[in-house]
Amino acid sequence: MKRKAKCSRQDGPVDLENQIRDAIVDSGEQANHIAVRAGVPQATLSLFINRKRGITLATASKLAQHLGLKLVSTKPGKSETTTKPGRS
Repeated sequence: MKRKAKCSRQDGPVDLENQIRDAIVDSGEQANHIAVRAGVPQATLSLFINRKRGITLATASKLAQHLGLKLVSTKPGKSETTTKPGRS
């Protein structure tokens, strides 16, 4: 039985890591196959899946690409217009 990927509105690396973990489980692939195909050391992936360590952005990118996910960079407040003090 496949689990549905959990997506929350948290921002930050923890949410990214949880979404990647969920995608790994949902893929139905064995972790060692994912590691080989994504070009990630098997030990790194195992430690990540078992929540013993986090992953770098480079590793997240490799896993995301293999799993068919897209990493999107967002910065809070970028859509807001800012003005210098004393100006309106």
